[in-house]
Amino acid sequence: MIARIKKNGIVYDTVVFAFFTDGWKTKIIGFNETFQTLEYISFYDKTHPYIHQQMIIIDGSEKEWIKNDKSKGYDWIVNDTQLLKLIKKSRDIPDDILSRCLEMQENIHIPDWFEVTDKKSAENLLGAGGYFHDGNIEDITVESGETVIAISVWGGKVRFRLKEAELSDNCQIGYGSMGEIYDSNIFFEDNRIFWTDSEDVTCKDELYDDSCYFSASKMLWNVELN
Repeated sequence: MIARIKKNGIVYDTVVFAFFTDGWKTKIIGFNETFQTLEYISFYDKTHPYIHQQMIIIDGSEKEWIKNDKSKGYDWIVNDTQLLKLIKKSRDIPDDILSRCLEMQENIHIPDWFEVTDKKSAENLLGAGGYFHDGNIEDITVESGETVIAISVWGGKVRFRLKEAELSDNCQIGYGSMGEIYDSNIFFEDNRIFWTDSEDVTCKDELYDDSCYFSASKMLWNVELN
């Protein structure tokens, strides 16, 4: 799992070593912005006067993770109670653990644009957008023959780059501002990739006339944090 974080005005990507689900207190263990140590990082920025998401999961892979009650992550992190205490107290962590984490961090590759090619990459996009719940289409432009759609989401904005795009009539700027987007889904059909604001739609025959959807022969995306 990889998280994109904006903290103290700095945006950076970190491997997520553990994830703790606790409502608005949900947090992860990842690198700090200087990559010098591990720390607990809250999913939501409590310094804002309103609920503000300060991170977006750009890769939801949980390979080699274990799951406990409300926590999941690498076993050598979540099962090491002494290490968790050191991280919580902002103490120095063992060099062997830090070196292992740094090696994992150095081996990740973050492209400028992610491409949707299969179910896993589609799930990463949906997860990054929070399934686009309460999303809002902010902009639609055509650049170098590609259609670019920007959708605001909790904590940030997801941009799509679409090749040979086809948009439904409702796919226009402002859609979502009245709460039209509740959840979304992505499916593959006829060598095209479809995004729809209806989570229960899994093929073209199920698309609703009054919903918002678009398709492309090639779909790329990136995300920025507010």
